Amino acid sequence: MPQSPLYTLVWNLSAGEKKMVRKILAANKQKRPSNFLKVFELIDKHGKGENKAIDKKLQSDPSIKNLAATKHQLYHHVLDCVAGTTEKFDAKYYQRATKIDYLISKAMYKEGLKLIDSLKQEAAQHERHHFLADLHYNELTALRGQGELQKCHSLARSWQSDKSRAMEQRRKYDDAYNNYYKLYLEYCTRGAANTPQDRERYQSFINESFMNRDRYSEADGDSYGSSYFYHTLALLVANLALNKFNQSVQHSGKLLDIISRDTQNAIHDAQQYAMILYNHGLGSYFSGREHEIDNMINGINSIEWFSVPGEEGFYELFYEYMLTYMKQNPSIQVDQFRSTEQKVSRRLERLLKESHPIKRRQIISDVQHLLNH
Repeated sequence: MPQSPLYTLVWNLSAGEKKMVRKILAANKQKRPSNFLKVFELIDKHGKGENKAIDKKLQSDPSIKNLAATKHQLYHHVLDCVAGTTEKFDAKYYQRATKIDYLISKAMYKEGLKLIDSLKQEAAQHERHHFLADLHYNELTALRGQGELQKCHSLARSWQSDKSRAMEQRRKYDDAYNNYYKLYLEYCTRGAANTPQDRERYQSFINESFMNRDRYSEADGDSYGSSYFYHTLALLVANLALNKFNQSVQHSGKLLDIISRDTQNAIHDAQQYAMILYNHGLGSYFSGREHEIDNMINGINSIEWFSVPGEEGFYELFYEYMLTYMKQNPSIQVDQFRSTEQKVSRRLERLLKESHPIKRRQIISDVQHLLNH
């Protein structure tokens, strides 16, 4: 019977790591099953090779309903404790990469290879091709540790052909990401395009995107944070700046479709998620789809804001109140709305600089005052 990776992991922890794991498990009894600490202590108490004796004791414990599930969950909790935890994909990648390094350092090559395989697939899905080189090195190390030299040679040969593609994908991702943030910062600073030069700049980006439309394809990767995602965001911003709301709604709709398929990553980027919902509501309103505003307001209200009260709470209220204001003023014109939007945004930005965190009541009072005058 193969030895449980949980047992191997616990027996390989240093004294300091065991102390940290105990502290975290004890402090989080409300979030984690209360028997986790008991199982951890039992494994640590027994010496290496006593897995049968441990299994026998755990199976006879009435508080453990599903031993296999408990061991699987505790294995990942212990790894979280020693490697740290985070949420967004890039940070989550580094957290899991740390787990891989840790497993390999303890000669747990089989478990390390499982994580490597999973992370390679996710890195490709999210177009983080620059991570593949590190994963390739870790995979070679783990295979070499297992004595599988033939697989090492095969992997080294295949990497030569994969490397050039990974570099091109990285360039494509960087272009999409930089184009979006350049346009977004300009749009946030200057608002809608009001001069011929501004309009020409946004329109030239749209024209260039149309000419190179095959470069960014949903088929290459349409997950949250992919190059296709950021390219679509850039097109959304450019069309909003030009008040081309029919086109902007098409792009924001694509982004919301992506988010619905990759919610796990999207919900941890609350500000950007809310911005997309807000701009979809804005575009919907001025393109004759007023009925969609309620759905966007509900979507913003359902987001879990991780730093409230504070800057993200400011964005939540700004987006929510601007959409509500639009809904309550069905005959408002684009220019009038844009003017009000800029006025409220500037006022709340001053509030952010003057006091942090801002009290929710103060934000509500200021927004209501500005919208009513």
